[in-house]
Amino acid sequence: MIVIVGDVLMSAAFISYSGPFTKVYREWMMNQKFIDYFRKFSIPMTPDLNPVNMLVDEATKAEWNNDGLPTDIVSIENGTILVNSERYPLMIDPQLQGITWIKEKLKAQGLISMRIGSKNYVNKIERAIEDGTPVLLENMEEYIDPIIFPIIARKIVKKGGKVFMEFGGKKLDLHPDFRLYMQSKMSNPNYPPEI
Repeated sequence: MIVIVGDVLMSAAFISYSGPFTKVYREWMMNQKFIDYFRKFSIPMTPDLNPVNMLVDEATKAEWNNDGLPTDIVSIENGTILVNSERYPLMIDPQLQGITWIKEKLKAQGLISMRIGSKNYVNKIERAIEDGTPVLLENMEEYIDPIIFPIIARKIVKKGGKVFMEFGGKKLDLHPDFRLYMQSKMSNPNYPPEI
């Protein structure tokens, strides 16, 4: 009980900040910046805490590997960030490992996979938001249709105990199981900050 607050804070910091970075920079950030902050303010935490091991168990990692996620530590860290993040993830995935994993992992949930600009894609996203079906936007380019920005920004409105998402000029009932996944094959894309 003494270290639970520090362990959760460290895990939340890992999920929130480490996603875009390489393994070396992630380690530096965790071991230098975060640990120094914890020491400076005397926040108790488990010595040598590994946030991944706190957030996912070995059975989940094995399941991910069976679904096609590579077994290296960076891939496991990326999977951990992806499933624990509140925000909708953007995968920079030039080797197509992440998209392969997501397609297999979410196949049973009826994953809808499409590209921005494909026929009826706005209508399909609207239905998915209300039905709780996961959506994968594949091969995203640097230009992104502004119509999907409200989803990416999670423009959510709570009214009378219901949750709505603004999209396409409409307020849609947001199903709690709806998730948006975005994937780019570009190795070094230049996206606007809101993405």
